[in-house]
Amino acid sequence: MHMYSEPRMTLREYGSDTMTSLTGKNILVVEFQPLVARDIQDRLLDAGARNVSIAGKPGQVINLTGYDALIINATQDRELARSLVSNGAGEQCAFVVLHDDASRGRELFPNAAIVEIPFDSETIRDALNEAFATRRV
Repeated sequence: MHMYSEPRMTLREYGSDTMTSLTGKNILVVEFQPLVARDIQDRLLDAGARNVSIAGKPGQVINLTGYDALIINATQDRELARSLVSNGAGEQCAFVVLHDDASRGRELFPNAAIVEIPFDSETIRDALNEAFATRRV
């Protein structure tokens, strides 16, 4: 049983200036602060993602089936992030880690795109593009 929020979907016009390589992507955000999670969800949808689901309960089992990308706040749950890495998250989908210290994040998660907290929409989008480009699938 999935405990994710209902994915919020929007229709985007082809040819719109907001279209990016996120167009049509299904993204899972693992973030335990609801307002931050919704903010990330809105930013990704505005960047063209097809749907963005939120997993936001500590200890929740994360199933990556059907997702093109995973964004996880490793500052909140480093063990979950490590578990996902050891189970091949970066090979199953594009993998982005939010961390309060970018250099430490790169050290802990060398195969993930790292976004330092705080971040803006462009930084998240660029990290996802990097993760899609370097994905080993």
